[in-house]
Amino acid sequence: MTRYAVLLRGINVGGHKKVPMARLRDVVAASGLAHPTTLLASGNLLVSSDLDGAAVRAVAEKAIHEAFGFPVDTVVLTQEALAEVVSGHPFPDPAQTAIAFCAAPIGPEARARLIALATPAEEVVFSGQVAYLRFGEGQGTSKLAAGIPRALAPLVTTVRNLATSAKLARA
Repeated sequence: MTRYAVLLRGINVGGHKKVPMARLRDVVAASGLAHPTTLLASGNLLVSSDLDGAAVRAVAEKAIHEAFGFPVDTVVLTQEALAEVVSGHPFPDPAQTAIAFCAAPIGPEARARLIALATPAEEVVFSGQVAYLRFGEGQGTSKLAAGIPRALAPLVTTVRNLATSAKLARA
């Protein structure tokens, strides 16, 4: 069996799309995804399956939609691939850094849109389906951080800080 990270986008934010983690674990287990574990309440799920990543994504998204009554986009990658993404982080200081995980490779137009949002104190480095982000003055006030979903659209994208990504890779 392969261990997968299933990263849910936009749940439990501002009282919208509430997904209790205990119920999420029960729902995905009932759908056939094995050994579900969660980290924090922000949509970080680990499961085991003999299915490929695309099938895991389809099963998880269908189960979540049926159980909670709303669609939730996900980005799925193997835990091994997640560990490689984390170890490939290009910034020497992990403070104020995050990773934008996308469901497909990031094309040149999307790259240009994202880079255009960065201030001189911010950095963006691309690698396949991820964008490594360094927020010079902090993520909370960053126009780069706020613009990620729109800049990378139509790709399904979800962002995790480096610390959370590393915990998921090791869990």
